[in-house]
Amino acid sequence: MEKKMKILTDKISDYQQFGTVLLAVGAFFYIGIIIPKMDKVAGYNIGMLITSILFLSASILFFGKAKKLKKLLDEWKES
Repeated sequence: MEKKMKILTDKISDYQQFGTVLLAVGAFFYIGIIIPKMDKVAGYNIGMLITSILFLSASILFFGKAKKLKKLLDEWKES
C-alpha cells in the first residue's frame, strides 16, 4: 500500500507541474493576443486564441485530475 501511495503522490506532483506549465504557456499566448502587433498575418488572432484556449483547458484538466487523485490519496490515508 505504501508503494501505491508513493506512486500516487508522484503522479499528483507531476499533474500539478504539467498544469502549471500549461497555464503559463496559455497565459503567454493570451498576452500575444492582447499586445498589438502591426504586421499580423491573417488569422493570427484566431490561431493564438484557439491555442490559448487549448492550453488553458488542458491546464484545468490536469489540475482537476490532481485534485481527484489527492482526494483518493486522502481516503487511502484515512483507512
